[in-house]
Order: sequence, then structure tokens, then C-alpha cells
Amino acid sequence: MNKQAFLEIIERVTDGTASDEQLRTYNQYIDELKGDGTWDKVRMGDEAETRLALLALIDQKIDQPVTRQTYKLWYRAVAAVVLLSVSVLVYLFLNESKTSAIPQDITAENDISPGRNRAVLTLANGKELDLETADIGELASDAGLKIFKVGDGIIEYKQVSPAVGVLGGIHTLTTPKGGTYQIILSDGTKVSLNPLTTLKYPSKFDSNNKRSVELNGEAYFAVTKSKASYPKDQHVIFSVLTDKQEVEVLGTHFNIMSYSNEASTRTTLIEGIVKVSKLASTGKVKSVILKPGEESVLTDKTFEVIAGDVEVIAAWQNGRFLFDNEHITSIMRKIARWYDVDAIYPEKMPRDLNFSGSISKNKNLSQILRIMELTRSVHFKITGRTLYVMSDE
Repeated sequence: MNKQAFLEIIERVTDGTASDEQLRTYNQYIDELKGDGTWDKVRMGDEAETRLALLALIDQKIDQPVTRQTYKLWYRAVAAVVLLSVSVLVYLFLNESKTSAIPQDITAENDISPGRNRAVLTLANGKELDLETADIGELASDAGLKIFKVGDGIIEYKQVSPAVGVLGGIHTLTTPKGGTYQIILSDGTKVSLNPLTTLKYPSKFDSNNKRSVELNGEAYFAVTKSKASYPKDQHVIFSVLTDKQEVEVLGTHFNIMSYSNEASTRTTLIEGIVKVSKLASTGKVKSVILKPGEESVLTDKTFEVIAGDVEVIAAWQNGRFLFDNEHITSIMRKIARWYDVDAIYPEKMPRDLNFSGSISKNKNLSQILRIMELTRSVHFKITGRTLYVMSDE
């Protein structure tokens, strides 16, 4: 079983909706973690006695029949190995009776709903279309193309007449905080936009030149191969330009994260091959070729290729958060973009305040925050659309 599937079972368990088969799978997988040595890799510091105590409690819990209510608490403890930081693991096993003392600054009255399909389409003539409120059907036309809202959260450009020699105007698709949207470009390329993202593109690509778009934010691209009419059968490059780099492909699947408030620009390749070039304005031009599973990381000082976390990319495509030993400040930037909040936290947060886990992006903000508060290492307060983050360490 892969990590994503197991994390989804964990969420069912904590919600109290897991089937008997899922509960059995859950217990069996915990046994596997212990049997294949995976458990020993969990960061437990130097406290060997703590590890032994926790394992003893796990043995007792696994062998006992459990009610749904008990199992939810059991999940808080055992699944912390996979879902939360080590501080949760230590605290919850030794302090199960205290979980009711979670701070109650997050209430139903000030809870915040998750993001949804929201975007604004700006046409070449400057006209703006609110896609959230627009009816399904034809929205506009340009250069022999018609633009359709084909479903909730997706628009498509379709060729309806030859319009030979007519170039398309530059259109802009923008998602706000708490917004996501999908677009099918005129060449068939599919692009999924995360919150606070802007994609600029021609409504119609020139069939004999590079297919160029501009990105600010984060988007997942499923690029369609395209051939030029002249020279015959020559593939046309698809290019994504950000403020610091250019990505060139023929047809492939990849993800680009290029937010102004992130320290790095990351390009993760899912399939195919892409060329990533550092732009001249950021220093000496340098290019790297990515293979599937690799990720380029561009900062003001470095440009390197590392192993990419493909599961994280797949998670947001499937409407989930997936954090893999990620620091609280990075998580809060993602939370702020999706829930349309301003996250305020001290300039210096503990370096080891990292979390791992997966949860549906369709849940209210409180459901994510409460799980994190179980660590007793962080505390939250919501005032209006401002989220205050306080370290308890």
C-alpha cells in the first residue's frame, strides 16, 4: 500500500467512518511498520525508554477490541508516527487523558471554510469575467475560438473556425486566495491553478512558433504534443516563463511552484523530459534537464536538482494537503493561500517544529488546526480572517 492510500485510511479512522476492513488494514499496517524495521527509522531522539514504552502501549491497543470513539483517540496516538511530529507521539501516548484540554480559541463561530473553484478571466480587450458566477456554456470568442465554461471549475478553448493567419490575443486567468481553477488551452494542454496564481497565455497559439505562457504562482501542466504545419511534422516547444526561469517541453506532465513569498522556485517532473533554464537576470544562464521524479530548486544563490516528492504534487491534484516533515512556516503559507487568511507568527519559530501528514483540503480550517494543536507545541487563534500562530515551546 502506498503512503497516500494509507493516509486516506487514517483520515477515515479519525473521522469515525472507517469500515471494518479499513480498521483491519490499519492494524495490519502498524504491525508491518514494526516488523520491517520502518518503525526504527522514526525520529525518536535518544530516549530509548520512551520508544519501548510506546511500543508496549501499541501492542496493548492493537490487541484490544475498540469502539469508534476509543479508536479515534487511538488514532491520535499511533497515527502520530505518520501524521504528526515526534512531539505528538511522545505527548499523546503519555497524556491521553488530557486531550480534552485543547485550547478553545477556534470555535464554530469563527471557523473558516476551505477554498473553492474561483477565478477571473481577463480577455485581450480588458473585459473581466467572474468564472465562479458565470453560467456553464459559451463565455466569449477570439481568433476563431470559443471559450466555454464546461463545468464547475474548468474552462476550455475550442477551435470553431479556421481563422488562418489570425493570432490570438493575450488572456489572463487569475485565482485569488482560496481559489483554484482548471483550463484547457487551445492546443489541448491542461493546466490546474493553485490559489493566488496568474497564468498569461495567447487564446490561440501560432502553430509554427513556440507555445509560450507566463506563470506566477503554482500550476500543474499536462502538455499536449503539437506539430508545426511547416516545417512538416516538427514538434512545437511548449514554454512556461516565470520571473526567474523558463521551462521548455514538447509534451509532458510537470508542476511549477513560483510564488513571490517562497524562497525557491520548484519544478517537479512527473513524466517525460523538461529543460529548466535559469534566466540571465538572476545571474549566469544555466540549464538542467529533468527526468521523471526529479525536481529543480532555484533560489537566489543556488540552482540544483533533487529527488522530487511526486506524492505531494499528486496530493494537491487530488484535493489534499500532504506535508512531509515540513516546517510550520511553510505549512502556514499554504494554509493562508487556500483558506484566504493572513497567517501571523513570530519571526523566529522553533527550527524543529515540523509536521507530516495528509488531510482533505475540503475540510474547515479548524479541523487541520486542532490536529496540529494536539502536539502541544503550537497554538492557534482566529480573529476575522487573521490566523495567529503561537509556539508553545
